[in-house]
Amino acid sequence: MEILSFFASCSHLLNRTSIRHLAIIAQAMLTLSGRVTIKGLSRWTQGRASYRTLQRFYAQTVPWLALSVKFFETHLFDAETEYIIGGDTTTITKAGKETHGLDRFFSGVLGQVVKGLEFNVFFLISVNEKKSYPLAVEQTVRSEAEKAELKKQREERRKRSLKKGTRKPRGRPKGVPNKVCKEGRVFERNVASQRFIEEVVRFDQALCESPAPLFRRALRTLFCR
Repeated sequence: MEILSFFASCSHLLNRTSIRHLAIIAQAMLTLSGRVTIKGLSRWTQGRASYRTLQRFYAQTVPWLALSVKFFETHLFDAETEYIIGGDTTTITKAGKETHGLDRFFSGVLGQVVKGLEFNVFFLISVNEKKSYPLAVEQTVRSEAEKAELKKQREERRKRSLKKGTRKPRGRPKGVPNKVCKEGRVFERNVASQRFIEEVVRFDQALCESPAPLFRRALRTLFCR
């Protein structure tokens, strides 16, 4: 089945030209490896969409939320499955100075504040399949007033830490070796981590084979017959 047929249900939301460009972009995204950029997409469209064509497509107003909901309802929705709605924030690192929305955000994976982009994602979670289906993605863009307020708060925290004398000096303290743990302890820690991962995988497999019906019934059903 051609990928263009998947977007036939969205004909009332976009014109024929935009639907054709959307199908070309979707196929290029599935083929492209690494980070997705307009230049990379134009190279993988096999001459069907130029760099300028992709720029014009993304410059227009596209009802992405309505498209995602319609696509999910047509091709992925199962009336016998329970769904719950969820949301999460993800942060990706990004260098440079001219990227739209570039700021400092907290990254849960790295455990620290990093320079990059932040996105708020809302999705539907299939309880039976244990999969999530993203429906809406919105970038966090701070205003100049918010940036000034955050900078002011950082300066106040820095001044309070200097006044209390709790700020630690930069660098490693004198006399502390670079490698704290011996090789034996590091090996034991790695073995313990591997055992923990194996236990988590075993528990997840058991949960998939015999899901708890009481827990499933307690979840909120968003769609029903």
